[in-house]
Amino acid sequence: MLKRLSVFTAELRVLCAALILSVSVSASDAPSRFLDESFIKSISERSDIWTTRISPNGKLLALGFLSTEKKNGKRRQGVHILDTRTFKTVNTIGFKDGSDISRVVWLTSKKILINIRKDSKKSESGKNLLRYYVMDFTGKNKFEGFGSFEGRYSENEIITSVFNYSSRRVDYFIDRIDRKPGRPSVLERQNCSALKAYTKKCSSKEFETLPLLGQALFSRSEDGLYRKEMRFAYGIDDNSRGRFYYRGPGAAAWIEKESPFRKELIGYGATPLDVLANGNLLVSAALPGESIKSLFEWNPETDEVLRVFQDATADPGRRFSHRGHLIAVETETNYPEVHMLDRNHELAAILGAIMKSFPNYGIGRVSFSDDFKKVVFSVYSGSEPSMAYFFDRATGQVQLIAKALNQVDRSLLAETEAVTIKARDGVPLHGYITFPKTGESNNPLVIIPHGGPRARDTWGFDSETQVLAHHGYMVMKINFRGSDGYGLDFMHMGDGEWGRKTQYDIIDSVRWAINQGYADPEKIAIVGASFGGYSALQSPILEPDLFKAAVGYVGVYSLPMLYTKGDIGGNTGNYRFQRGGSIYLDETLGSDKAEQIRQSPVVNIRRLKAPVLIVHGKDDDRAPIEHAELLMKAMDEAGKSYETLIRDKEGHGFFSEDNRKDYFTLLVRFLNKHLE
Repeated sequence: MLKRLSVFTAELRVLCAALILSVSVSASDAPSRFLDESFIKSISERSDIWTTRISPNGKLLALGFLSTEKKNGKRRQGVHILDTRTFKTVNTIGFKDGSDISRVVWLTSKKILINIRKDSKKSESGKNLLRYYVMDFTGKNKFEGFGSFEGRYSENEIITSVFNYSSRRVDYFIDRIDRKPGRPSVLERQNCSALKAYTKKCSSKEFETLPLLGQALFSRSEDGLYRKEMRFAYGIDDNSRGRFYYRGPGAAAWIEKESPFRKELIGYGATPLDVLANGNLLVSAALPGESIKSLFEWNPETDEVLRVFQDATADPGRRFSHRGHLIAVETETNYPEVHMLDRNHELAAILGAIMKSFPNYGIGRVSFSDDFKKVVFSVYSGSEPSMAYFFDRATGQVQLIAKALNQVDRSLLAETEAVTIKARDGVPLHGYITFPKTGESNNPLVIIPHGGPRARDTWGFDSETQVLAHHGYMVMKINFRGSDGYGLDFMHMGDGEWGRKTQYDIIDSVRWAINQGYADPEKIAIVGASFGGYSALQSPILEPDLFKAAVGYVGVYSLPMLYTKGDIGGNTGNYRFQRGGSIYLDETLGSDKAEQIRQSPVVNIRRLKAPVLIVHGKDDDRAPIEHAELLMKAMDEAGKSYETLIRDKEGHGFFSEDNRKDYFTLLVRFLNKHLE
């Protein structure tokens, strides 16, 4: 039996009540090869609890929830305001138009800001029209504005950002939130037309123009609460590389700064994270000649670079900060691990107390009152979607507030364990395995390669994994070469190797599971989405006798088509890839067009022996439906049988709860049929 070792070693400064959770499952409860539609339905639903935020004085709690009512087939979001003394609801804030809530922020102990994201067919992008509401927690004195909340500028002003579709750039504004505005249309602000009229009506003023398409980072007030001057700008150039600009206090002109860090494509090189309280820029990057990323403080006046944190094997992940002061950072080689950088800070004491009480869980969201005495936090694990707790540090009381996916029976969920294996050339690969309740020996195995490929799997709850484990399948995920998070050199090992060495890592992982006695060599399937969907076809093409079933979900099946269809090549108005999409593809795929064709599943279908399930959304911008259509045509021409699940109004992955349920149901039926 694989056992998880404790990875939390932080010094503990606060003790809180330990909660002991125990679950017992009888042998008769163990799942067998069947179809449990009730379980599938419960786990296909979106989480009914999705955020918790405590007010500055600790007296109120904002709890994001999903209602049972639906708008256009989607459950409506809302926010409950709870009294932290009684946990009774004092108000509920909802939106009848079905908008998604992207952010909830307490501006004061009385006023709350809720950022709304609404799809619109009238805008150029067709989605993500952003607006916000500021109101008393009672729902009174409501103020409506447009854009995304970026931070507070003063007591009665906030900073917002809006993507300008005409200039393809982000514009920043200071909005007054203490007066009733006029009501220009969302599109007037969102598409940046009639801006002068808008700003006059709403007492908004535009920040200085950024020197390039990208994002701004702001200096902080002395107490760290407010964002003040535009101090840094960061964006993408025509070669898909990041560029830094700096403007000193009171300076009129922006000065381009030569980055001292390793040069990479946008999103993988030096990434600015925050302006610290001392005015330095916090950057996640690697120095030239290094692979694993570090956190650095970069002084723009002196160009001094100070390394703040580096892990031996994993890039820095989530940060825990307070008003421009970095307290801790999380990494994940195998399990999430929190590293304390300032053990004397109150937030470090809070994190230590949570880790002491929940040693086998990861920490989710943490929200605390201004005096650090009242805390709301969530924890998760491979078999726990999320549990939200209220922690009163004065009394030591820890109280369960809510469970995500509360309708799911926890006793039916399986644990997920981390593993490390070696590829055939000795490269270490980190991943995760989940055993069914039936045991650890001779299981039918489903390997699920992640998308990207510049992404990674992490430890935690996954609905698809739990559906498969519940139905008797062992599930394996592996961070193959080309994955992000383990250093730039490991990421670049996948360049040009989509259809070769990356797939061999997946194949070697399967053989490892077989050699360990965990997997039945005659019952192996591969299931994947996006790049994982590509792998779900390419791996069985390379090893036709190893895999008995393959499921491609919103997959990419023709590598040359990535240049001509979809948003990565800049074909659908995705501004991130507008100028650098082909550069990104050339780096990750390799620029040899003949080799791209050779590594495309659609040209090698005759080698395939495994039966195939093709799942796709007709509105997919990332991997357009043409990929699935080309694959089906190639299967027909090769005389190969396959099944399909194609849905309207779905993009790069199924969002509708009904469609997710149908996918999981068909997935289990397909695997049961071919892995018997």
